[in-house]
Amino acid sequence: MRKKTLIEVYGFFGTICGLWGSDGYIPPWANVPELNISYDKIDKLLFTNYGDRPISRYLEEYLKLSGGDHLVDPYLKIVSNYVLDMCRLSWARLTADFSAEYNPAENYSMTEDETINDAESGSDDTERTYEDYKETEKLGHTVEADDTSNIFGFDNNDTLNPGGVKDGAAANTTTYGKPTDTGDTREIEGSHTDTTTYGHTLDRTRNLTRSGNIGTMTSTQMIRDDTAYWSAENFFDRIAADIAAILTIPIYE
Repeated sequence: MRKKTLIEVYGFFGTICGLWGSDGYIPPWANVPELNISYDKIDKLLFTNYGDRPISRYLEEYLKLSGGDHLVDPYLKIVSNYVLDMCRLSWARLTADFSAEYNPAENYSMTEDETINDAESGSDDTERTYEDYKETEKLGHTVEADDTSNIFGFDNNDTLNPGGVKDGAAANTTTYGKPTDTGDTREIEGSHTDTTTYGHTLDRTRNLTRSGNIGTMTSTQMIRDDTAYWSAENFFDRIAADIAAILTIPIYE
């Protein structure tokens, strides 16, 4: 007995993917703008490329339950959700690959966040000990200077001292403090300790970004390979192929 084909069970305008989203079942790429197409368009791609394939044993069992030549509710929804559940993980990774942002002329990109915490603590103790020592400083003192003023006489013919003569032998005396002061006394003796405590914290955060070409390939080669990849790969071709692998068998190929 000849097996029915996928398009015979669903019809060209039937739907599998078009049922996604009706009860919260959505594919991993649902919120990716670049892959935002209505799900029924995937059905058209599926029936166009794989509609002539015989249905798999899985789909054949639900066709029997439908009691006719076409799949009917609630089995249409059961099959639709099953396909999505079985492929969700691989489609999530495929979505991440196809929606990744990158520079095709770069093969090196690194971002590093670094936080450095410098903390200093501790103390320096210096002990200075004075034994049998006494230091005395007197603040009251006297400053004395000779008088250097001269007197010039009228018609002075003194050739030895033409600039004048001393006006006397008195000296200028300046006293700081009272004449009776013997000076204030400052004494250092015994033991003295100086202590300095350090406590310093410095937080530094750096964001390092590096990108470019490490030199294993030229920029032209990388762009050429990127173009070839996107020319050969189609996201929804991969989705349709995965669905066909579950619902059909490729015996006619």
